Amino acid sequence: FFNAISSRQTFYMLRIQNKMPPIVTFCHLIHMSLHKFNIEWVWCAPLHLELPMHLLRDKFTPPPGLKFACLGGTWASGSEIREINDRYAETDIMVVYGSTEIGAGAWNHIGSFPGKAHTVGKPLKGVTISASGEILKAASEPSVFTGYYNNSDLTSSCFTEDRLYCKTGDLGEIDADGFLVIKGRVDDMIILSVG
Repeated sequence: FFNAISSRQTFYMLRIQNKMPPIVTFCHLIHMSLHKFNIEWVWCAPLHLELPMHLLRDKFTPPPGLKFACLGGTWASGSEIREINDRYAETDIMVVYGSTEIGAGAWNHIGSFPGKAHTVGKPLKGVTISASGEILKAASEPSVFTGYYNNSDLTSSCFTEDRLYCKTGDLGEIDADGFLVIKGRVDDMIILSVG
């Protein structure tokens, strides 16, 4: 999407002229592009839609053509997702959870479940929670990777001892209505707000 509508020169010029940090510049570029090119759908981190709302404040207008936004790559609080949903009122908002190793793990269509914005939705087939709270996905699911190239030790560490499940490294719980709530990480991996 961005390769098609912008060039490195455009991004670089915008950054020099505005003297903004790269993420602020990137969010401005996204917001301007969504308006200028009448983009109908976007897949991005929640911050990419949230930051323009805060930077532009009263001058913020949601892109009129944006019909669908799929948010993933990083965690956002329920209040942040609700605010995005409210400010982008004409846009269908979907929150997605997953990783490169397991593919999709859950999704939440905010319009269908407005009271569940703090969750990532109902887990997909094969997703479960271990006794320690780690989110697992059945290794038999086609979206689960088979291992890291030439690194059997790292591959082994990503699966349960019986190799029935792939470990995500994420902690979660299933609420009373069957929705997956992300609670943190098992390890010290750092995930920035931009994914």
